Formats: sequence, structure tokens, C-alpha cells
Amino acid sequence: MNGVKRKIRGKEFVRDLRNGMDDGQFMEKYDLSAEQLRKLFRKLVDSGIIDEMELYTRTSLSDSTSTKTVRESRGAIQRLDRKHLLRKTVGELLPQRLKRRTA
Repeated sequence: MNGVKRKIRGKEFVRDLRNGMDDGQFMEKYDLSAEQLRKLFRKLVDSGIIDEMELYTRTSLSDSTSTKTVRESRGAIQRLDRKHLLRKTVGELLPQRLKRRTA
């Protein structure tokens, strides 16, 4: 784990996940730290390859790791929703304010 990027075959990783591989086995097989494994799980959830419930129900995944991953995913979704709402609000209000100033 010296910062060298390596490719992980997604299909194989997800198959291992669905076959019940535990965190220690993942870290050993794919040469990952606990943090790298957590980030990889988060990327899989964020990209829709696996869903939050599938990750959450893994009995071998510690509660703290799964909870943190789900919380981060939800936080990212909420930030995107707020950005979209802000853009929409600005897009609706700006023309109204410009009209008032020119009238």
C-alpha cells in the first residue's frame, strides 16, 4: 500500500462481496487498507453497483464502517440536492429581480 494505483476487477470484487468475503479477506486479497476498502465500498454504492442495504446487511462489515459509508453517501446526495435547489432558486429569482430594477 505504497500509493501505487492498481486495478481491481469490479465484477470479481462484487462477486466476492456477494459470496460473503469479510473485510480481512478483502484487504488481503486486494491489498487494501481499511480506509481504502471503505472508500471502495462507498464508490460502489455511489455509482449504483451495489445498494446501501446490500452493504449495510453484510454481517462481516463492522457497524462503524457500514454506518460511516451509508452516512457519507447520504450526505453526498443531500449536498447535491441542496446545490440543485440553490441553482433552481437563483435561476428563478434572478430574472424577477432584474425585471424590477429595469422597470
